[in-house]
Amino acid sequence: MARPQVEIVHVGSACRDIDASDPRGWRLGGGVTYAALTTARLGLRTAAIVGADADAAASAELDTLRDAGVDVLVVPLEEGPVFHNVETAKGRVQTCIQRGVPLAIPLIPVGWLAAAGWSIVPVADEIPDAWAEVIPSGAYVAVAWQSIRSTSMTICSTATRRATSG
Repeated sequence: MARPQVEIVHVGSACRDIDASDPRGWRLGGGVTYAALTTARLGLRTAAIVGADADAAASAELDTLRDAGVDVLVVPLEEGPVFHNVETAKGRVQTCIQRGVPLAIPLIPVGWLAAAGWSIVPVADEIPDAWAEVIPSGAYVAVAWQSIRSTSMTICSTATRRATSG
């Protein structure tokens, strides 16, 4: 039986968060992983384009996404983002250990390009402006604010302009 059409596509890099309690010394994080798992568990047909370095790409956490029904497209990164998070009484202190490299636009499955929703979730300003042209005209676009710089604002502006004029 054919699977229903993808409803939402999440785009971003998975990061490795330093975690001494994990045998690997890190755990997988990043908005793309959390957003994809959330929408899949809410029952939406979900896809995720995940930038990942070699360690992150081999993680069991990506299998958790797949087990939840997420179609995962891993884009290999020579270097992925790494963060050290410290929880304090005043909130989280996050230090970027390694920023990673920009997330290249891969060959995206045709069916994903018709998704009505797109979620752009950078962790280290890794999503280049060219991603704005990938998002279909008329799609709903959500942008996470964790790593907003001019790039994500360009994506928002371009997507909004295309949605309102298309």
